Amino acid sequence: MISFDTQLISQVNFQLPRLENEREASHFNAAPRLALLDGDAMPIPVKLDILAITSTAKVVDYEIETERYNKSAKRASLPQFATMMADDSTLLSDVSELDTVPPQSQTLTEQRLKYWFRLADPQTRHHFLQWAEKQPPS
Repeated sequence: MISFDTQLISQVNFQLPRLENEREASHFNAAPRLALLDGDAMPIPVKLDILAITSTAKVVDYEIETERYNKSAKRASLPQFATMMADDSTLLSDVSELDTVPPQSQTLTEQRLKYWFRLADPQTRHHFLQWAEKQPPS
């Protein structure tokens, strides 16, 4: 898990170690390290932790595991994201949207989009809406 604040940063560059063989991957798994740099190559402070998967299921639901981690108050947790994901049904524009339950990943994506949209300034919102209108239907 990695958390960092980019509110005042316009560009983020990830600096990752080589992971080209089993030995390098094992070393990274044992002691993960990476760096984030802004557009001027200045380091961005990060909090790094390991997401311990407790589920014994064959397929891991990383959204649930991430939400659980964010509620845990561990080093890199972001409790505001765990809280945000709880219930934003009051933001839905129409009752018909509640008629069918979307897949969990779709719900989470929509919640995140709404969250970031509310944080954006009016000009950014306008540009985003213009972009969204130009996208082909899926």
